[in-house]
Amino acid sequence: MTITQNSFSNVIKTSLLTGSILALSATSSYAVGLGKYRLHNHPNGNVAAPYYGLRLDGLLTRDTKEEYTFDFNHNDSKVFLNYNADDTISITGQAFGGEDIGSSYKAGTTGVWDIDFTYESVTQAGSDDDVIAFVGEGNISSTINSVNYSFDLNAEQGNFPFAFRLGDKNNDRGYRGYDGISGWGWINHAPDTTAANDALGANHIKSSDWLFTAKQVSVPEPTAILGLLGVTSLGLISKKKRK
Repeated sequence: MTITQNSFSNVIKTSLLTGSILALSATSSYAVGLGKYRLHNHPNGNVAAPYYGLRLDGLLTRDTKEEYTFDFNHNDSKVFLNYNADDTISITGQAFGGEDIGSSYKAGTTGVWDIDFTYESVTQAGSDDDVIAFVGEGNISSTINSVNYSFDLNAEQGNFPFAFRLGDKNNDRGYRGYDGISGWGWINHAPDTTAANDALGANHIKSSDWLFTAKQVSVPEPTAILGLLGVTSLGLISKKKRK
């Protein structure tokens, strides 16, 4: 194989690009990158304990005095977040929850809930390495005491600069004192197939929001990126040789 000066230069450029990609992935230990995250309770929830990763007050009755929380660390809970290459964030899984009456849950209100929520058009938070979203929707459902419950969920921005944020705030300071990646944002909820959905945006119940920590459990394979760049490099050499 004959490698000309120009083709060798192209290989060097490709190698430098590879190094740049790997360097970017290591810029910050808490930079939000594409991949899958396991979600846990945030240590600084306003009504903890029990600690929680999601709060939907008035969920079953729309009585705002009923604080309904979901324990992401419970043995029956497995909630994941996927930050995808198509600029979406999905939050899916099962979470144990119930009406918070202090340090425990009210009898007859607990159950394991199925969560399925997606944010669209996820973008970078200004010059920071956090990401934010403004639009999202989903559903949460369960069966408690033989009664089926299902509620539509919609992102709520209100007067805030975003509806949802994932990261560690500006300058990597952490959210509410947690030194790592957190997710927080506001949600509207109402029984699905009812007229209440028509007024979701005007009837935000405080507090109804995500508040969790996130630990990355998988990332896009770097070997796939290197392999693609390697094929590109060989292609450049082969193309140059044929000329």
